[in-house]
Amino acid sequence: MKKILGMFLGLALVLVFAGCGGGGSDADVIKAQKQAMDDFSASMEKAGDGAQMAAAIDGFRETLEEIAPQAKALQEKYPGMKEGKDLPEDLQKEIEGLEASAMKMMGAMMKAAQSEDPQVQAAMQKLQEAMQKMQ
Repeated sequence: MKKILGMFLGLALVLVFAGCGGGGSDADVIKAQKQAMDDFSASMEKAGDGAQMAAAIDGFRETLEEIAPQAKALQEKYPGMKEGKDLPEDLQKEIEGLEASAMKMMGAMMKAAQSEDPQVQAAMQKLQEAMQKMQ
């Protein structure tokens, strides 16, 4: 459990500084990331049972798998991104706006990690495996 939570904390930091999405400006990439995090958090908040929670986790995992190439490309373009250095002003503003979304996402992850439902645990395991592939 602690290992999973630690990975999610690490993931939140990577997502905050990596961004996602496709096409458009770099700021649009960060906006798309914020939307994905907000959607996941809202789905987890509304989830009334294990099946709904598992569906939210699976959807988030699928999004992470889709965004991995864009996240890596953005990190290559801006090597100082993880430290928040050497970024254009518009990109920096979008990244700063992700903090609240990241906090909501961590609350959703905690809810999932605390669930004993087998469907949720299976979805969390798949998410963990996808996250390991991205590192």
